[in-house]
Amino acid sequence: MWGLFLREALSVGDDSVQPISYPLLAALAIGAYRPYVVPKLFEEYIADETNEASIQNAFDQFKGVLMIVWLFVGIPWLVPACLGLVNALKSRGLELLAEGRKQYRSGRQSRRRGSSKEDIRRVQNGEVWDMLRTYFSDFSALTWTVVFGYSLAGTTNTGIFKEENTQLILAASITSSGATRQAKSHVKASLCLGNSVVAIAIEVREALAAAESQGPVALSKIQVRVLEKRETTKVDEV
Repeated sequence: MWGLFLREALSVGDDSVQPISYPLLAALAIGAYRPYVVPKLFEEYIADETNEASIQNAFDQFKGVLMIVWLFVGIPWLVPACLGLVNALKSRGLELLAEGRKQYRSGRQSRRRGSSKEDIRRVQNGEVWDMLRTYFSDFSALTWTVVFGYSLAGTTNTGIFKEENTQLILAASITSSGATRQAKSHVKASLCLGNSVVAIAIEVREALAAAESQGPVALSKIQVRVLEKRETTKVDEV
């Protein structure tokens, strides 16, 4: 089953990624349109945990994954994951954990305190953003505020994930959805933010396997080491 190798590899591999191996698997599952896998991963993640604070943190991580990827995958695929997570909590008698952390700040505040403009430039082609602002101004404004304000910066501002973890989770979900052209930009951003080539290569391999599990899809190659060499150049594909 896809994800088995990723779980094993990350558990003995990159120390910086190991703590988010289960959230990363959840991102792969959602991207591959397998929301029913998410609560199963959560239950496995907390199976031996009895400390409520630790379970709360695990739940916040999975909520963070949903916050990161929802715009890129789609609400209909996230609602089943949300409901499954709630049922997983209730099965442990932990309904009060539903409150979780404080709500995210406004998009404007989160954007100010989140990713720097330089980091954002590393993710996207500036020419593409210029075209979107010119011809699709409302879409551009909404994307800028919601994606970089709430979805990405929010998980960093609330301390759920480090910025490099957030970007890796997003790259995993986009890749496993089959949108490999756009995924290249986020893989490159993951490299720029400090994720290791080994961790990203494992994530890409498993994400592509997850995408292929959906059936025939047009996947383009993602060569991590090539992108690593180009991390200071302009991204040419989104």
